Amino acid sequence: MVVERLSSFTISVSWSDPCSGRYTEQIWCSGLARIAAVCALTGRAINRADRVFRPRARKIRLPRNRHQMILAATVGHRTDLAIAGT
Repeated sequence: MVVERLSSFTISVSWSDPCSGRYTEQIWCSGLARIAAVCALTGRAINRADRVFRPRARKIRLPRNRHQMILAATVGHRTDLAIAGT
């Protein structure tokens, strides 16, 4: 579930899945899809080069859900998400 839009390029997501665990207020960053996939929020198809959000990953701490994606267009249509601080 998308909790909050932090900026034009980041969102906060609460994630819960029996295989990849639970993350509260996990930061997801925008980018381009490198592979075809399925949107974790809507189930819609994601094509290579579509604008998406993915969990922020660092070398020392890779989240188990790091391969999940949300179509950015889906988040853009959410009228209940204001950018933080506005």
